[in-house]
Amino acid sequence: MAKTISVIIPVHDKASTLPLMIESLSYQLAAPDQFELIFVTDRCTDESPLIIEDFQRTTEIQVVKISCEEGSAARARNLGIKAATGEYYFFLDSDVIIPQDFFVKLIARLRSDHDAVFLVPIYGNSGSLSTWPFLVQDHDAWRTMNSAELLNWAATESSLADLRIGHASKTDGSLDHLYAPWVFCWSSAMAMSRELLAAVGGFNPSFSGKGSEDLELGYELHAFGSSFKMMLDTYALHLPHTRNRHSEEQIDRLQEREMLKRYPTRQMEALCAFDGAHANSMLELLEGIDIQTINHLTTSLNKYTHLEELNLPQMIELAIGTPPAWLMDLVGPDYVICPCIEHSEMHLPLFGFALPFEDGTFGAAIMIGLWQLFPERLACRLIEEALRVASVVYLIKDADLGNCLPLSPQQLSIHDAPYWERTYPLRRSFYDFKLTQCGREQTLSSFRVERSAGVAR
Repeated sequence: MAKTISVIIPVHDKASTLPLMIESLSYQLAAPDQFELIFVTDRCTDESPLIIEDFQRTTEIQVVKISCEEGSAARARNLGIKAATGEYYFFLDSDVIIPQDFFVKLIARLRSDHDAVFLVPIYGNSGSLSTWPFLVQDHDAWRTMNSAELLNWAATESSLADLRIGHASKTDGSLDHLYAPWVFCWSSAMAMSRELLAAVGGFNPSFSGKGSEDLELGYELHAFGSSFKMMLDTYALHLPHTRNRHSEEQIDRLQEREMLKRYPTRQMEALCAFDGAHANSMLELLEGIDIQTINHLTTSLNKYTHLEELNLPQMIELAIGTPPAWLMDLVGPDYVICPCIEHSEMHLPLFGFALPFEDGTFGAAIMIGLWQLFPERLACRLIEEALRVASVVYLIKDADLGNCLPLSPQQLSIHDAPYWERTYPLRRSFYDFKLTQCGREQTLSSFRVERSAGVAR
């Protein structure tokens, strides 16, 4: 018989957290005939399948166990979707517990807004066994509490609070006022209607392991016109377990770069360059770079005649910034990166903080205009990304170019702090680079830019 909600739970070696998670599902106030539990075991090597099978035998709740042998959270969820009978889907990780009244509240919210994606605040979402001693007073308390006690305790620990709450509307939890609400689409505890998910085709299974498939799904849902709302009247708790954070950050970076190749937009660039927590803040600040700013730059740079004095090579494949017409004619780049440009296959409306190209894709790149207006931290990020994708990078500097960008370096530095920087250190100082002057034409100077030797990374 069809249920109201299908709860889809991918499981990979979570024997340490499954008992508490299952306990929280067992104690739901919603009638058992309103929901079904679909566990999809993903190449488990521990006791997780046996724990689920024991639960199947002892509960009146409808429990379905499916085996996924392909090692992918996206594939596991898609298998769960195929088996689901519910009007709505609720995706829940196997290390997350929910309050007793959760499904009662969730059903009411889903029925009130059929076209919304509902995101559940998750306490301790980025925590692990190694970090809990830093975050909470009694870090071993969770080992002796039941799920209800643990949820009550966690709600008093402000250090475990979900960062997304601060971005949500206080009235209805909406995230739709943000430039990119989809960056908060975390499938750890997320619900939506069957029709809404079907409209975008489910999770992309091309990602290996667990990673960015939920963010890509959020991007597609946002493009489809979905609303995103935090459920501020309830919450969940991510139970601590051993995590290889270094490996997770490496996977995140690789997968986000793949997403930028598929969706070379400023929203996706902001996610890849600044991470989900900072993407919306940076997008808001960078709105100061508008058509008027671009026009000012290109007008200023269009006044030169003896361009051979710059001693630039005849072939430069990539231009980044605000290339004027003479530069386009001079070097004829294959790709142009500029935030206020019409999007085409060869013209990408990006800033250049993250580029949808592999390392060393181009022989030569050139930067002009926009890099001069950014504070040092951000200018260095543009330079380093150019050096990543091109073997040789040239800078053009205009001594007459005034600062027409109303951006505060202090504000920018606050939000330019991606969580993965400890794994991928960024060059933040002009001392990390060296310039070799190539030529000069009136107030224009051309340089070749390289990384400074001896900079440890």
